[in-house]
Amino acid sequence: MLIKRIKRYDIMYFIEGTGKVPTFNYGQIVEKINHLVPLLSAGNSEERESSLRELKSILTSVSNKDFLLQLADNIIISLGTHLPSGILPEITDFLYNLHKEENMAQIPVLVLDYIQKVISVSSFSSRQYGPFITKLIDYIQEHYKNPDLTLKWISENYLYMNISYVSRCFTKETGEKFSGFLMNLRVQKAKEILASSGGEKIQDVAELVGCGNTPYYFSKIFKKCTGLTPSAYVKKNFRP
Repeated sequence: MLIKRIKRYDIMYFIEGTGKVPTFNYGQIVEKINHLVPLLSAGNSEERESSLRELKSILTSVSNKDFLLQLADNIIISLGTHLPSGILPEITDFLYNLHKEENMAQIPVLVLDYIQKVISVSSFSSRQYGPFITKLIDYIQEHYKNPDLTLKWISENYLYMNISYVSRCFTKETGEKFSGFLMNLRVQKAKEILASSGGEKIQDVAELVGCGNTPYYFSKIFKKCTGLTPSAYVKKNFRP
């Protein structure tokens, strides 16, 4: 009866003096990861955020480096099966370099940062759009850092098309307005920067994603998309 109850838990702790000694329920952890990974690529934004938080909790709690690398391999390879095949060589290179990492504490950081990177890339590349909408999205991804980026300028100076027509087609094909699309992209890029640095100043992050002239606006849209201010997001997800 005791064994059946214990199997429900991912990590169990033995109390030794004033310290805690963790022991890992390996099978349970692997099973949970296999459940979380598909949500990273197929779930909505809330599911992705929740899955990332759970993965972070699991990875940062592992004290055995070999097992940590095994989990990292499992996560990245499994994630790769849900992404376009063109990204697989990059995944192989990442795992090769990850296994050479000597600092164990850096492994979860690298894994989570890489997950956010491939999700961001695949979320756009896996969709099918018409030729000029694809061209427009490519331009946005390349120039989102420009604080003066507008649909009017792109339509008239890059696509040489009527802005009203472009706006209607963009909303029809992507399911959202240009402003919302750009906002979500900038917030996603900001999250990647915060995940990789943690200590980056909010003002600097705002500038890096095209909101440098209006840091208040950056904080506002970040909270709208994530439910947290940038500083609260860092504190919750990347600081012990």
